[in-house]
Amino acid sequence: MPSKEIINVNETDFEYEVLAYSKNTPVVVDFWAEWCQPCKTLTPLLEKLVSELGGSFRLAKVDVDANPNLAALFNVRSIPTVIAFTDSSPRDQFIGMQSEARVRAFLEAIVPPSPLSLAIEKANGLLASHAWVEAENEFREILLKEPDIPACRLGLSIAQLAQGKGSEGRLHLYDFPTSKEFIRAEALIPYADSLIAFQENALPQESDLDATFGNAIRLASQGKFDLALDGLLDILRQDKRYREGIARVKRRTARKKLQGACRRIKEWIRENRHLPGKEFFRRLNVRLRGHYNYYGVRGNSESLYRFFKWAMECAFKWLNRRGGKRKSFNRRRFYEILELVNIARPGIRKDSRRRVLA
Repeated sequence: MPSKEIINVNETDFEYEVLAYSKNTPVVVDFWAEWCQPCKTLTPLLEKLVSELGGSFRLAKVDVDANPNLAALFNVRSIPTVIAFTDSSPRDQFIGMQSEARVRAFLEAIVPPSPLSLAIEKANGLLASHAWVEAENEFREILLKEPDIPACRLGLSIAQLAQGKGSEGRLHLYDFPTSKEFIRAEALIPYADSLIAFQENALPQESDLDATFGNAIRLASQGKFDLALDGLLDILRQDKRYREGIARVKRRTARKKLQGACRRIKEWIRENRHLPGKEFFRRLNVRLRGHYNYYGVRGNSESLYRFFKWAMECAFKWLNRRGGKRKSFNRRRFYEILELVNIARPGIRKDSRRRVLA
């Protein structure tokens, strides 16, 4: 990370590094202290967002114990306090630990939109207005420059499937990354597979319900989604288990089973947190894959993703309590470790017909 994007400031250089700098680029000032526990969670989050947003704002950190006059000047009475500066003046602020979504919203309000975000907004607007061809072209251009944006992969797939391009739309759903778009992507797979089968004249034709299903897929391929939905609902009224639930939207793990799985993984992590790092994550991956293999029926991605998030929160908590130490690493370092050990994540695999595997 370039030093100009994340800096420590004091009473001597605050005017130049924050006030003057904010005339051209927004500056977010993080008032913190070494003894402040929420600060140790919030600061790494702000640092991560600086990287994600490509340096569209500067993060300036102020130690209130070393710079009490700055804290008094901006009426900082509780920490962490975060104040955003633009045009040499405070523009907005928040106090205390906030969720990542809240911090993102705070930054979006002060950071000018980048060309990439404007392009994504345009593509999503075209998608919402059902301008499928134009949306497809926009998403293609974005992905040529930034191929790892899940929202754009999903948008391109939707635009292609809406035009009846089954094979092309299905292609972007393979190995879909774990993200907030993962659930929607996984839910599209049954339709994509059925559309491909319809185009290859490979759908079952053994009953009246099969004929109704084939007609619904035909209508959907023509963009007549309301009529297609009527056909699918008619099938479900007659047979809720038609073709192993292919006409249904999704399935999920029963709540008690999910709660039990979360409780067991928490207990396992707590009991095994003293293992050497490599061995701990190797065994954890075995347990994660076992869960995905057992509960990974198509349509159950939401429950799989909730289980994965819970396991990672438990791992972060208990690994930071090894040997009585309250803090071994921050979240940023924890996420880096997850990448290094290739943590098993729920994902959509090309060669999986009934499972959602990592």
